[in-house]
Amino acid sequence: VSQSRYRAKGFYLGGHTVHHPELWKLSNDEAVAETYESAKFMKDNYAFPFSSFAFPFMDVQIKNQFFEGVKQAGGIDLMFGSQKLKRDVQPNTLQRFDGDNSLIEMDVYIKALLAFQWVNKLRDKTIFNRA
Repeated sequence: VSQSRYRAKGFYLGGHTVHHPELWKLSNDEAVAETYESAKFMKDNYAFPFSSFAFPFMDVQIKNQFFEGVKQAGGIDLMFGSQKLKRDVQPNTLQRFDGDNSLIEMDVYIKALLAFQWVNKLRDKTIFNRA
């Protein structure tokens, strides 16, 4: 399917690393290169008006040092983490939830996430802090 068809509907594609590694297992420099190069490739080769990136696997062990490295490499406009409904301390990082959970119906999954978010608000645990 042509990316222009999606773009006409308001969808954009972003980077997801060059080799799909578990970023937390790499050195910071390697993780930054995997990330930045994939987002830059998508923006440059498909003429997107901004760069974006979605973490493969999880971003729970990704530290602030990584984001500083990406910024020094040239920056990425928008990043998507995997911490469900939490807010991220990194200003250009939004958290997402996986939609490919085949164990339960999507409406049940979303309701469970919203209930979990409500409990986290009560516990003051809605912000994803990075070391």
